[in-house]
Amino acid sequence: MIGPVSNFVSGRQQIERRQWAVGEEGIEQLQATIDEFAKQWGAANEGKIVQTDRLVGFCLLIRREVIDRIGLFDERFAIGNFEDDDYCRRGRAAGFGLAIATDSFVHHFGGATFIGSGIDHWALMRRNERLFREKWRMVSSQPSVVSDQLSDSGSQPSTLDSQRSTLLSLCMIARDNEQTIAAALEVIRKYVDDIVVVDTGSKDRTPEIAASLGARVFHCDWCDYFSAARNESIRHALGEWIFWMDTDDVIDDENGQRLRELVRGQSSVASSGASLNTEPSTLNMPVLGFLMKVRCPTTSGDGEAGYIEVDQVKLLRNLPGAAVRGADS
Repeated sequence: MIGPVSNFVSGRQQIERRQWAVGEEGIEQLQATIDEFAKQWGAANEGKIVQTDRLVGFCLLIRREVIDRIGLFDERFAIGNFEDDDYCRRGRAAGFGLAIATDSFVHHFGGATFIGSGIDHWALMRRNERLFREKWRMVSSQPSVVSDQLSDSGSQPSTLDSQRSTLLSLCMIARDNEQTIAAALEVIRKYVDDIVVVDTGSKDRTPEIAASLGARVFHCDWCDYFSAARNESIRHALGEWIFWMDTDDVIDDENGQRLRELVRGQSSVASSGASLNTEPSTLNMPVLGFLMKVRCPTTSGDGEAGYIEVDQVKLLRNLPGAAVRGADS
């Protein structure tokens, strides 16, 4: 399956976000502007193909062999949202590859069908996200099926493929953070299966940088409550566990690996009880979250650099209704 790049799409297909609008000149002038941009973009990126593990279904080129092998879109997703994620996973599980034709630009207004039909887009997305998560958690309970078929395809599996399920989602909220977001994502992306960035109104390249590093980028208006924006990011998380970071946070490889081992159950936390701070009689109860130490840089009155440590619930199990509370959360 192959998809183009676009001005309005999530993930790695997103390029420079341009504000295309129909003004007094009308749709004809807009079309001419888009055509010229597409021509210049195609010439600058001629022949570039990028392998990926996810394509957005607003525009897809699919081999007939794929449809013959895996069937049609899953109708449980109704009019749309997550039916393309599901189809891509099914295709990869059957041994097919996915690619982005970087030199192919298709303009996308975004959500026009839903708006024109009076459909509650976000309610539908939440519903289908739940269905998607339920469906693939059932599949991931039989770990050899997906990963073994992917390893035969000849493509390089992502972290998500090699761990056989969407185990860990990174959730981040951002706004005008182009100076720091790349450093925040660069290391942690190796240890998570899913990256969600909710942008609350950036005027700089923050969304584009996040998308280029593999994030699924969503947009919402800032309402002066950190918890509202953070809950929006949690709502999009597909992982069984959620790890949240701010755009000026960084994690090194050692702690990234420890984080991964923790959620995979490979560390001996339960047997040692070292990090649970609980009585042995409760060690068999499901763990809902973990406190982690965060070091915040400080400068003393005499200008000497240092740091303070704070404990935060940074890692939590992605259960229905998982949310944070409070304006400063």
